[in-house]
Amino acid sequence: MNREPLSILLFNQSWLAEELRALGHRVYSVGCRDHGFDICLPHLGIRYEDILKALPGDFVPDRIVYFDNSSGIWFTGLEDISIPTVFYSVDTHHHFEWHSFFSTLFDCSLVAQRDYMRFLTDPHPDRRWFPLWSPRNSTPESEKSIDVCFRGTLDPEMHPNRIRFCEKVAEIVPFDYATGDYEAPYCRSKIVINEVVSDDLNFRVFEALMCGALLITPRIDHGFSELFEAGKDCVVYERGDAQQAAELAKYYLEHDDERIAIAARGREKVLQYHSTGARAKQLTEILYSLTPQPKPMRFLTAARSYLNTAAMLRKVGAEYSLPFIEQAGVDLQRSAAARESCDGNFVAAIVLCRYCYEELGLHEESSLLLHSARAAYPEELILALTQTERLLALGEMEAAHQLAAEISQRPQELLDSASRLLGDVKARIASELSRWDDNS
Repeated sequence: MNREPLSILLFNQSWLAEELRALGHRVYSVGCRDHGFDICLPHLGIRYEDILKALPGDFVPDRIVYFDNSSGIWFTGLEDISIPTVFYSVDTHHHFEWHSFFSTLFDCSLVAQRDYMRFLTDPHPDRRWFPLWSPRNSTPESEKSIDVCFRGTLDPEMHPNRIRFCEKVAEIVPFDYATGDYEAPYCRSKIVINEVVSDDLNFRVFEALMCGALLITPRIDHGFSELFEAGKDCVVYERGDAQQAAELAKYYLEHDDERIAIAARGREKVLQYHSTGARAKQLTEILYSLTPQPKPMRFLTAARSYLNTAAMLRKVGAEYSLPFIEQAGVDLQRSAAARESCDGNFVAAIVLCRYCYEELGLHEESSLLLHSARAAYPEELILALTQTERLLALGEMEAAHQLAAEISQRPQELLDSASRLLGDVKARIASELSRWDDNS
């Protein structure tokens, strides 16, 4: 069946761009840093409509792929996109809390770590396992000058267990472990030992196999056994057991024929099923199958996502978080007008956005936000308490007393306890801010 080529806009990563073009599609990549993107965003918080204006006049995207880059959202307007969209969650194991609700903004969510699919919010219209792949079609060197190798992050604060693991392995076998690009050393290596952060099926699995090294990897889940056969395509050890990993490496250094045969089978499997070309074909089929899905919580979901990004940017500077706070406020008002939901997530988002506004001196915007929320949900006690507390903070005692009288037969008692009653909401917000900051 002949199908028209697609016009695909890739956000955050230029992954698979060349392979998709080779399949006949028009592709543009967009990112916020100069990392080889076709379009580099001039500033954070730019609107989606303005990104479209930066594209060539004859390029109108009919599909969008939003690649996870383990950070927040760097533009606004996702909630108003009408063409089919895909979110690819790679680091779900690090960010499942906000990926869970963020994913519902899209028509389809792809998840690299299969076992984390259950963390995506139900009901989700379409979610699928889409494993990682070898990002390069590397050619192994015929002369293997490195016995055992590892390349990856070796930050003692971030990954102290990894440092200890590598040191232990190095006591038993010659072990070249360092931070830096993997391709040249892996292509010269007899063996690559993989080490994982969160039991994840990481890029290193596919990179090592593509480079022709024998992969010795921890026994991991996330569909690993469906992709590779231990003892045939690679060798496995119990996670964290540096002694076992090193002893396996020592064995295969002494048994060349076994090592070479397993490495060859592993590379052949990656070449056939897990190359960039293979994944581009799989992604193309997914993109052709998409249709826009109803998103009944899109404004609330977008607002929460923008507040998440604003929280991540707090440590950088208020000017960076401002456009996301402003858009969150707009979307919360749209959510209230559409009466999407008045659950705890909506209430917490309203309270958080109010405090963000007031930190920035945007008191008029704060007042408008609370007014719209109260107009939509006059029966919601926390919203009424929030508005009452704000009036008290502004010294508007008469207005605060009048509002308290509308919701309580004992208005003075309510006024006296407003801050205490809001304590749980504030504690929840503080906890969320802390988690978001930790994940930024």
